[in-house]
Amino acid sequence: MSSYYKKIDGVDYDKAMLDAADESIKGRGDGRISHEDAKALFEKMKDGGKITDTELRTLDYIYKHYKLTDAALKYIEESLAEYKKSGNE
Repeated sequence: MSSYYKKIDGVDYDKAMLDAADESIKGRGDGRISHEDAKALFEKMKDGGKITDTELRTLDYIYKHYKLTDAALKYIEESLAEYKKSGNE
């Protein structure tokens, strides 16, 4: 049975997001998360209609431990801002 969470150093993270990040850099390109991959990650974040604290924590982990293209960073930052602006915070 697969868990929804992946525990790293005693902290729960969204397993699906981490798996998607790992898959997006595996054996392709320059090892960075691309704009298209960032779109897929953001869709996973809001899959339940609301972005949870765990999903935000996971995104922060991805920012700190994975390399992202400038376009991917911009997309996620703009998407989060738009999400918050629309009152979904």
